[in-house]
Amino acid sequence: RDFQTVEIAVTDAGGNVTNFQAGLLLTHSVPFVVEARNTKLTVEECLRDTEYEYALFIKDFIPNTVGFYAVYLQVDGKPEMALVEVIDTTAPVIKTANFKGFTDHPKEASALCTVSDVTETTVSYETEVDWSLEGTQTAVVRAVDAAGNSATLSVTLTLEQPMTVVWDLPDFTA
Repeated sequence: RDFQTVEIAVTDAGGNVTNFQAGLLLTHSVPFVVEARNTKLTVEECLRDTEYEYALFIKDFIPNTVGFYAVYLQVDGKPEMALVEVIDTTAPVIKTANFKGFTDHPKEASALCTVSDVTETTVSYETEVDWSLEGTQTAVVRAVDAAGNSATLSVTLTLEQPMTVVWDLPDFTA
């Protein structure tokens, strides 16, 4: 932490001088690393090796997207900046129940499961489903998060022929 007040003198072409005072924050911060999550970053995390009396964020930060970020704080009345690297090393969690559906009515892989992850995920089939085949079969779905972590799960599908409804109504026009 190195906050200094500096004075800047600006001279125009006519020789007029204007003086300004400004705060200058010098930082050689190495980013600290946090795992992606949906809860706010805390002051204690940012200042874990720093002695201070009081501190607060200028703006709250939720580290739910992988990348590098600058977060700004007021520490003992002076501006501070902390560099944060957000990483995601946790694979998505996939859950499912056995799926029942109809032949020739294909579903997206995401319809066969629920996926939990802090970052965005995509769900796809690792093994294709034969939607024309009546009976039971197994499909493997894969969920991949924004950081490239993945998980797979086998899903049991039971496909039945759709019901055909035949209306045999009397002729009411006669």
